[in-house]
Amino acid sequence: MAERNYQSYESIHTQAEVYALVEDVTKTKVVEAERIDYGEVNAVYSIQTNDDKYILKISPQKRGKNNLLQEAWAFDKCRDVGVPMPEVISVDTSLSKFPEAYLLTKKIPGTPGGEMKFTDEEVIDFMRQIGHYLYLIHSIPVSGFGEINQIEDQFRGMHDTLWQSVISDFERSWWVDVLTAHDVLSKEDLEEYREMLEKHKDLFRLETASLTHGDIGPR
Repeated sequence: MAERNYQSYESIHTQAEVYALVEDVTKTKVVEAERIDYGEVNAVYSIQTNDDKYILKISPQKRGKNNLLQEAWAFDKCRDVGVPMPEVISVDTSLSKFPEAYLLTKKIPGTPGGEMKFTDEEVIDFMRQIGHYLYLIHSIPVSGFGEINQIEDQFRGMHDTLWQSVISDFERSWWVDVLTAHDVLSKEDLEEYREMLEKHKDLFRLETASLTHGDIGPR
């Protein structure tokens, strides 16, 4: 059974270590570091230094895995096609500079979408913008299908075909263990869904893969 707890993870770093890390990387003094995470598994800080604003994302070591290298890679790829993305300042998963994996980026000016109060007209315009940027993201070719892994100096999907990626979730996936452990779905339910996918297997015969967001939303 996959060992993963579908809850927030407790970080082991200290506020002082956050200040020291950012000051070492940016070579300027940190004025304020405010934790702004929305309850996800990562610890996220809004950083104000003497000369700029940054976002620091920290993946708790107790989580056991992270995708920060993949995220930094995707930021650069998206910026290349015109998607507004933060500049990556530093990313390190080696734990040599900091007790946990981290990603430091420049903060993009503006207000997080989740904090905005939209009129009906603004919502329509907002959704059009999201659709445009998703179109740009989906124009980015990726080798392989499914979750992106780093293999030597290349980032690629871990499966050769889309079908392998889809069906692998039923064979070795932490979310399947969570759903069955909490009686959200029975094993019979999962088998029924798998059989349904098998009947429409031809729909998954894609020749090429592209980058997808996977969790798009106002925030």
